[in-house]
Amino acid sequence: MRPGQRIVHILRAPIGGVMRHVRDLAGAQAKMGHEIGIIAGQSAAEAGGASLEELACHCRLGVHRLPMKHRPHPSDIEAAWNIRRLCKIMDPTILHGHGAKGGAYARIVGRSLNIRSCYTPHGGSLYYGWSTAAGGMYMTLEKALRSVTDRLLFVCQWERQVYDENIGLGGALHRVVLNGLWERDFETITMRDAAADIVSICELRSIKGIDVLLKAIAAARPRRLTAVIAGDGAERSALEVLRDKLGLRDAVRFLGVQPAREVFAMGRVAVFPSRREALPYGVLEATAAVMPVIATGVGGVPEILPADKLVPADNVDALAAKMQSALSSIDQWKTDAAAIAAKVRMRFEANRMANDITEFYSASIN
Repeated sequence: MRPGQRIVHILRAPIGGVMRHVRDLAGAQAKMGHEIGIIAGQSAAEAGGASLEELACHCRLGVHRLPMKHRPHPSDIEAAWNIRRLCKIMDPTILHGHGAKGGAYARIVGRSLNIRSCYTPHGGSLYYGWSTAAGGMYMTLEKALRSVTDRLLFVCQWERQVYDENIGLGGALHRVVLNGLWERDFETITMRDAAADIVSICELRSIKGIDVLLKAIAAARPRRLTAVIAGDGAERSALEVLRDKLGLRDAVRFLGVQPAREVFAMGRVAVFPSRREALPYGVLEATAAVMPVIATGVGGVPEILPADKLVPADNVDALAAKMQSALSSIDQWKTDAAAIAAKVRMRFEANRMANDITEFYSASIN
C-alpha cells in the first residue's frame, strides 16, 4: 500500500487490548506516511481517553468521539449517520472497524460511501456462538453484515476458525495477522521488594474470570497467597465484595488502572484466568517482560503459551494448584519464561504487524 493513504479506525471502547492494538497500528501507520483518523465511543473509561490523547498527535484526520452503545440499540442509526458525516469530510481510503460495533459501522458506512472497509473482530461477538439467545442475535447480525464485508482481518488462528465455523468465510478476502509488540516491551521487569505472589491486569468484567482467581487464592494450600489486581470495570465492586467474603481483604489489593509494566513489577507470577479471549495483549506483555505466566487455554492463548502453563477456564482447583506449583518452583518457571519470551519476540512483532495490515488494505479481491 503506497504512502499517503487516508486510514480511519473505528472502535466503540478505546480501552484494553483493542486500544493497545489501535494505538500501535495507527502510530506505526502515521510514521509510514499515511494520514490517520480515529472515531471512538465517548463513554469509555478514563484510561481510554488518555490513550486517545497520546495518539492524537499522529492523527492528521483528527480524533472524534461519538456516543456508541455497547449492545445493539436504536441509537446505532444516529451513530452510523454521524460516522458517515465525518467520513464524508475526512474522505478516507479505507475504514478499519475494530470489535463488533466498530466493525459494523465501518462496513455499513463504507458500503454507503463506496469506501473500502476492513473488519477485525478482536473476539467480540465471536465469544458467544449460537448456543444462547444473545449469541444467536449476534451471529445473525454478523451473517447479515457478511454481504457488506470487503476484508476480514483476524488477530489469531482461533479467531479465523471461529468466524468460519459460525458465520462462514466463503470467498471473503481474509488474513491472520498476529498482534505485535515493540522492542521496549521485551525489557525484563525488575521485581519490587515485597512483591505479591500473584499479579493480574485486565478489565474487570465477568469474562476475565477474576472471581475464579479470588476463589483459587482462597483455596490455595499450604499457605495463603497474596495478589495485586489492576484494572477497572463494571464488576469491580462485586469483586471487592467477593474478596472480603473469602477473607482475603488483607491478601488481595485492587489497584485500579495502572501501566502494565508497573503492575508486573508488583508480583512474582502473572495470572490471566479469562473465560474468553482472542489474542490478549496482557499475556503477550507479561511473557515479553519475562514473567512466569499462568493463563486459561481459551481463544488464541495456546498460540502464545505452551500447554504446561495453561489451565482450564472456570476451574478453581486447577488454577490454585498451578499457582502453587509455579511459586514452589519459581526458578524453573523463570527459566521457562525466558525461553517463552524468546519465541514471542520472533512471532509477535509490531512493525511487521503494521506493515502486513497496511498492505492487506489494498490487496486485490478476486
